[in-house]
Amino acid sequence: MAPCNDLYYLDGVDMYTAYGFVPEPQCSIDIISDFPFKERYSHDWKDENGTETDLDVPPQLANKPITLKGYIQAVSESDYASKRAALANKLKSAGTMALYHTESNLTHYVFCKQPVRVPERLTRIRFTNPVYIKVEIYLEAQHENQTGIPVVGAGGGAYNIIGAS
Repeated sequence: MAPCNDLYYLDGVDMYTAYGFVPEPQCSIDIISDFPFKERYSHDWKDENGTETDLDVPPQLANKPITLKGYIQAVSESDYASKRAALANKLKSAGTMALYHTESNLTHYVFCKQPVRVPERLTRIRFTNPVYIKVEIYLEAQHENQTGIPVVGAGGGAYNIIGAS
């Protein structure tokens, strides 16, 4: 398996080192995708055809969902329980967290939308080493909190926060 460290950072902590997070291929699609537009103001007049949409104001950006799909890698049942608890506690913390993706050099300020989901288990936890448990992490990136100011990354380099107004 290819090295999985130094791919995703949550508040400056490598997600592989701290939580054993091994991303699936294409895991970064939501991160590198643009923020969606908010719905524009419009009115549907009952006595006229079509809908009148306010086009005088440029579109505004909405928050965007980010789903991280991957696996928690562990060497034992207790290691898995420890990593899963640490990840769950981090995701339950108040406020937003900085999610940094090294390959795209992008950071999003996110909060957790739902508890970590385990859709399937690839191996039995007992008597195997290592263990890979499939997980899905549901986050939402807030566009309003992003400043565009360079931030120092975990690797010491600067990276820009995307989506600055």
